[in-house]
Amino acid sequence: MIQRRIASGGLIPIHPGVYLVGHRAVHPLAYETAAIFACRPRALLSHFTAARLRTWPTPEGDPIYVTVVGRVRRSLDGIRVHTIKSLARSALRRHDGLPITSPSLTLLDLAGVVERDRLTELLNEARVQRQVTNAQLRTTLGAHPTRRGAKALRRLLDTERGPHVVHSEAERIALRVMHGHGLEPDATDVSIGAYRADFLFRRERLIVEVDGMRDHNTPKRFVDDRRRMAYLASRGFQVFPLTWDDLHAGKAEAMTRLRRAREERRRLLN
Repeated sequence: MIQRRIASGGLIPIHPGVYLVGHRAVHPLAYETAAIFACRPRALLSHFTAARLRTWPTPEGDPIYVTVVGRVRRSLDGIRVHTIKSLARSALRRHDGLPITSPSLTLLDLAGVVERDRLTELLNEARVQRQVTNAQLRTTLGAHPTRRGAKALRRLLDTERGPHVVHSEAERIALRVMHGHGLEPDATDVSIGAYRADFLFRRERLIVEVDGMRDHNTPKRFVDDRRRMAYLASRGFQVFPLTWDDLHAGKAEAMTRLRRAREERRRLLN
């Protein structure tokens, strides 16, 4: 019966025992659904697939990633299968009805397969979207202390003074350059009155501002920038600007100047 329907085009094989019915015009999540059916029971979308469904930055053309609970399951054509011994209910989410790993477990899994810079980018995106907290990450690490990725994720969290959130490529590069030169801001994306500071060193009341490619030449921008600088100065803050060139060709010199600015602010405020 099944073979006749396959021959007539009524069933289109996707995975062993899993078929499209009647046509190839598929639902956007048809192949993710098929992967869950092919790996059931107790299968969840995970890793890069879970990241992609949450709109985190992921590579194009990846296979579908599935984690199965409590048993070993071989990978299939187009499906990368991982295993986990047990899974708390809190680590399970739903996306359009499909089971998917929680954001914190997704980040733990990705920590085992990506480099630190990429993990930092993914963690930042999860924070920007308010999908994960440090407490949730620590709880997941406690539940899976030996899982691949646990060491890398724990090390990343331990080296942060706080959860960093950046909103642009220039800010992301600035944070990476500062980290590379041993300069760790106390906070990012900080509200000071009606204004926002990119990075803040609290003790020194020093704001690091990434100019990037912003246009400062319009009259309104000129006036707004001067008002902002005056307000921050009235609150006792000094602004240290970083240009695009500072983050690339001149980063060593820029970081030397930033370190000296911190030292001078500490001297003045002590």
